[in-house]
Parts: sequence; C-alpha cells; structure tokens
Amino acid sequence: HWATPDENGSFLIPLQQAPRGGEILLRAEHALRFLRGEVHVDLTDDAPIELRLSPFEPNLRPASETTPNGLHHMVGKAAPEIECDVWLNLEGNTEGEAVPFLKNLRGKVVVLTLWGGFDTKGPGRMRIEEMRALDHVYGDIDDVAIVSVHDAGLEPPDIADYVDEYKVEFPVCCDEDPFLTFDLYNTNVIPQTVLIDKKGVLRYFDVDGRLLELIKDLRRKN
Repeated sequence: HWATPDENGSFLIPLQQAPRGGEILLRAEHALRFLRGEVHVDLTDDAPIELRLSPFEPNLRPASETTPNGLHHMVGKAAPEIECDVWLNLEGNTEGEAVPFLKNLRGKVVVLTLWGGFDTKGPGRMRIEEMRALDHVYGDIDDVAIVSVHDAGLEPPDIADYVDEYKVEFPVCCDEDPFLTFDLYNTNVIPQTVLIDKKGVLRYFDVDGRLLELIKDLRRKN
C-alpha cells in the first residue's frame, strides 16, 4: 500500500483486512533523496511512532529470468513508441488523432504502466495506487512523466469509467486492437511497469518493491 503525506505530514493507508498479529511493516522513503526508514507498527497500539530516515543505496539488480513477460531483450534498447488515437487525461489530443507520445518526452524519466481496470482488487489495482502516489509526488517536476496504457479489451467510455472510479489523473492511452501496444511490450501479465530513461531507452521492467528508488537513480543520469 502506498500513501503520500499531506501538508501537515498526515497520511492514510487503507487496509482491506487486518494483518495477522495486528502488525505491519511501515517504510518511509524520501521522494527525491536516497533516504529511507522502516519500523514495525502494532495497529492495536495508538502510541506515536518515531521513524528516522537513513541513507541507502538503490537496488539496481538486473531482472531475474523468471520475471513475468520477459522483457530482457528490450533492456538497453529504444522503448517502442505508443501511438493511440484515444487518450484520456491528455490535453490537446483530439479523438482519432494518433500521438507519437514517447518521442515528445525526451529529457524525462518515463514511468509507463500497462494495466486493466478489471483487476479491481489484485496487483493491478495496487499498481494504479502506486502510480497515483508517484503522480502526486512528481506531478510538478519537469523530468518525470507518469503514463499508462489500458488494454484494448474495453471501449474507451468503459475505460473512462475506471479512470474516474480510481481517480487517475495522469495520461491513459486506450490501446488499439488487437492489443497493439501490449504486443510491442510483450505484455501478457499485468500490471507491467517499465522505466524509460531520458534518452528514450528502456532500462527496467522488474520494478516490484523498488520503483521509487529506480526513478530516483534514473533522474540523476543524463
């Protein structure tokens, strides 16, 4: 579960069910610097929690051979272009007008997630919450772009319903039949998030548990 603090430093993490033993691991990480802290929290104890952030080195390991979708052959190569004729949350786009999107994002670290709104309670839903948190953090920063592609199994109006329901504010591409962008990114298992560097090169696709630190690492590279 992801959460970002408000101007007072408060945050809310909704849990679908109480964990066994009533204890969770809380990790706090600075959005811009390599600082992190962890503490075990007893949900039955309302005492204040003290958590100190300490420097850490990012986990830059290559993806394992068992990673779903197997995009190993794409790492270090130019990321395939997204060309959708229907976008949501994208200013200046007219329906029916294809937009060569990634080409216009050179100089930015691109966080691209392929997903489906029908995954209402699984990893896909959690990844969208993660993307929403990242969009909240990086929305006003010039060198990061949060983008997504929804699968082509639904019509744009139905995808728009999911976008509204999940309160998604970053651009959403409605993939073209027959799953054009999903095929370009070899995506059979969702969610699939890839990180594209400032030169348009795909750098990471195995991001679970380390997405924020990978973004920060790519930001410091030209």
